[in-house]
Amino acid sequence: AIGGVSVGEPETEMIRAVERSVPFLPEDRPRYAMGLGTPPQLLDLLSDEKIGAAQINRVIDKAQRLQEELLKAQPMAATTILRPLLYKVVLDEAMVLIHVSKTPLRMALALHSNDSIPDTSDSCVLKIPARISTRGVQLKIVMENPAGQVQRHPDPALIKALGRAFAWLHALKTGQVSSVTEIAAAQHLTGSYVTRVLRLAFLAPNIVAAIITGTQPVELTLDRILRSGTLPLIWQEQYQHLGFPTA
Repeated sequence: AIGGVSVGEPETEMIRAVERSVPFLPEDRPRYAMGLGTPPQLLDLLSDEKIGAAQINRVIDKAQRLQEELLKAQPMAATTILRPLLYKVVLDEAMVLIHVSKTPLRMALALHSNDSIPDTSDSCVLKIPARISTRGVQLKIVMENPAGQVQRHPDPALIKALGRAFAWLHALKTGQVSSVTEIAAAQHLTGSYVTRVLRLAFLAPNIVAAIITGTQPVELTLDRILRSGTLPLIWQEQYQHLGFPTA
């Protein structure tokens, strides 16, 4: 039997403990896994005392491949994969409740009907700490990890705009182009838009680094920067203007 390997330990440690324990189990005896706990809802979905360690490893491997497929998929393809699995998603005050349909999930994980005992409910609920952040007409779901820290990810739109700003400024300084109008014509953009994006080339280095690493304030979007009016040239004023904490 394998058990007690997820009493507060990280998910990676739980998986490692299971993988290292399986080779020591007698091959001619039934294998029994209990109290694994994580991945949290995955084993709740499978909720079956008859599932052995080998089956758990198989399911985890399949789940990891499914995750990789989703990460690589285009939005429409990812939607096609996820739609059969999701019953509904509820936005609560401090929580996102994802109701996952059990039968489609078993099929996605290649679990046959005889691999598990039928459940009394048709779905399980994944509870993810999150809050809704609004900025004007924009709405964002801000995710938090178990430690209560906001999970950050680089904003592709901001990253692209930063790259454009520095490239356009370099082109102007080196004489590759003679004006903003020339850049706008070459890029099929308006001169006003090019001018506003060029401001990003004058951001404080710490702000640029935060945007690249995704640690900028959650509310800071490209649209907010472009609509924020004249960008201060003094770095300390930029922090306050764009919502960064100041000392």
